[in-house]
Amino acid sequence: MPLPELPRADAWLAHHARTRGDTDAWVDGDQHISFAQAQAWVDALASALLAHGLAPGQRVAVYAKPCPAFMALFLAISSVGGIYVGLNPKYTEAELAVIMADCKPTLLFGLLDAEPAHVRKIEALAERADGTCWVVSGRRLDAFAKTGKDVVPERLQAARDAVRGQDTALLVYTSGTTGTPKGAQLTHRGIVFIAPVTNDPVHFGVEGQGRTLCNLPVNHVGCVVDLCTNCVVTGTTVVFQPDFDPDAMLQAIETHRLTMIGGVPAMFLAISRSPRFRSTDYSSLQKIILAGNQPPLPLVRLLQEVTGRPVMNGYGLTEAMGFSTFTDLDDDAETIAGTVGRFDSRIGWRVADDAGRPCPKGTAGEIQLHGDWLFTGYFQRPDATAEAFAEGGWFRTGDIAVVTPEGRVRLVGRRKEMFKSGGYNVYPLEIEQALEALAPVTMAVVVPVPDDEYVEVGYAFVVTQQPDDSPGALKAMLRERLANYKLPKHIEIVRDLPMLPIGKVDRLALKARARTAVAGREPLAVFPAEPRPA
Repeated sequence: MPLPELPRADAWLAHHARTRGDTDAWVDGDQHISFAQAQAWVDALASALLAHGLAPGQRVAVYAKPCPAFMALFLAISSVGGIYVGLNPKYTEAELAVIMADCKPTLLFGLLDAEPAHVRKIEALAERADGTCWVVSGRRLDAFAKTGKDVVPERLQAARDAVRGQDTALLVYTSGTTGTPKGAQLTHRGIVFIAPVTNDPVHFGVEGQGRTLCNLPVNHVGCVVDLCTNCVVTGTTVVFQPDFDPDAMLQAIETHRLTMIGGVPAMFLAISRSPRFRSTDYSSLQKIILAGNQPPLPLVRLLQEVTGRPVMNGYGLTEAMGFSTFTDLDDDAETIAGTVGRFDSRIGWRVADDAGRPCPKGTAGEIQLHGDWLFTGYFQRPDATAEAFAEGGWFRTGDIAVVTPEGRVRLVGRRKEMFKSGGYNVYPLEIEQALEALAPVTMAVVVPVPDDEYVEVGYAFVVTQQPDDSPGALKAMLRERLANYKLPKHIEIVRDLPMLPIGKVDRLALKARARTAVAGREPLAVFPAEPRPA
C-alpha cells in the first residue's frame, strides 16, 4: 500500500500503531515490542522530555548500542523539536569529548550502565560538560518516562505541531578521518523524503511484512536513518543486536526469518569466513544490500553463489540521508561491483566539472546533489557549510564518477583521496577495483606514500584467499589492467584491514602504517620504478 504523507517519523509510528498495532516493531533478544507499545513508549518519553524543559533545538546525547530504547529516544527527542546526537561506545573518551564539546547536550542518556567501563566513560563525559548536562541512566529510563505523566496530550501535540520540515532531527558526526568531526544536520524533511525512495520495491523494499537486522552503531546514518527510521516509516520489523558478530548475524537470519540484511563489504567478508556461512538457511531473504564502500567482485560472486539471493549495491552518504543510487535486482556481479546503479528519478543530481558544468557521459566529474531533503549544513560550521555547496545550492559530495551510456554511475574515487604520482592524477578506488578483479584477491585498499622520484606512489594492502599469494604475481597481473603510472609501487598482503567504529576501513591507520613501512623498513614487496608516459 502507498505510504501516507506525514511530517515526521514518529507520526508514521502512530499510523502503524493504529493500522497494525499488534505487529512487532522492535525485537531485542526475547523482548518483542509491538507498534502500539512502541508508540506508547515514545509518547511517554516525549512527555518526560517536555516536563524536564527540553526546548526546540536543544541537543540530547544518547550513549548506547543498537536497542529499542535508543530508537524510542530518537523518535521522542526529535518529535518535540529536540536534536538527537548518537554516541558510539567504541569511541574513546577523547573522541566523544570532542563531540560533546561541539554539540553541548542538555541531556545525556547512558544506556550501558550495566557495564562498569561504560559507566566510567559516561561519568567522565558528564564531568567535562561542567554541570550543564543531566545524565539519565538506562536503569532509570522507565522512571524518567513516568515523570511526564502530568503533561497533557494537548501540550505534547502542540510541541509536535510546532516542528517544521527543515528543523534538524539529528546530528550525525563524521568519523573524523579527514580532520575534526563535523555534525551534519539531518532534517525531518530529509527523513520523510528518503524513506519511500530507499524502500521502493524496485530498490530495497521487500514484499510482505519486512524483517531486517540492525547491528550498526547508533551515531551512524546507516543505523538511525537507513535502517531504523526507514523501517518505522514503512512498518518493517527491526531485530536489534548490540554488536556486529558474524555468527549471531547468520543465526538471526534463520531465527527471525529476516527478509533483508545490509552492511559494509568488510562485514560480509567476515561473515564469509564463519563456519556457519555455507550451512545457513537464506530462503527468507529477499535482498542482500552492500553499502558504504564499493564491494569487491569476488565477494559479490561469493554471496550470490552461497546464498542464492539477490545482491544489490548503491551509493549514498550522510549528508543525503543515505542512498541515492541503486543497482537493479537482476544485475550481474560485474555490474554490482563495478557500478553503484542509477540515480532514483526523485533525486536531483548531476556530474559536474570544476566550473559546475555538467559532464557528458563517459567523462569523470564530481557527483553533486540538489533538493530540500539534503542536510542543511554542518552544526556551527558556516565555513565548512559554505565550502560544501556550489553555486545554485548544489551539494558537492567530493565523489568523482563517470556515467555510462546506460545511465549507470561508476565511481572513480574520492577527491580528497586522489594523489599525484609523477604529475598524473591517481584515484585509489580505480586501483582497488583492478586488484579486486584478480582471482586471488578478496579486498584491497590503496593509500599514497612519499616517493623520491614520483613524489607519491600507491601502497596497496591486499586481502587474498591464500596467505602465501605472491605480491609479485599480483603486480604482473595488474599490469594488464592499469597504466604503469597507476601501478602501486608497494604491495603488502594482509589477513584483515583495520576498521573504524562505523564499520568502514580505517584509511588513516593504513596510511600511517604504510608511511612507517616505507620510511623504516623494506615493505613486503617493492617494485622498481617504471618509466611514465610523456
